[in-house]
Amino acid sequence: MKLSAEEIYDNVKEGLQPKEILYIATDEKDKTFFAPFRDAGHSLFFLDDFRELADLDVMDPNHMGMVETVVASRGRAFVGTFRSTFSGYINR
Repeated sequence: MKLSAEEIYDNVKEGLQPKEILYIATDEKDKTFFAPFRDAGHSLFFLDDFRELADLDVMDPNHMGMVETVVASRGRAFVGTFRSTFSGYINR
């Protein structure tokens, strides 16, 4: 089942602080998908935003999921999906 970004935002907005910076770990290629979060005043960051700074192009692509797991686990709050193994690792 795929939810729209509007539905996702409606589901999580109560747990967000106003204008909070959000790190989004996603497979979604079209970053404009997350427009409802930006429209609500949040600053959004994705792994690709740090590609040059963290020299990610020299990293083994198989390690990217582990990097995102660590980054997401260090946030104030985390929102994931119930049956996702990725979300389970972050929560643990």
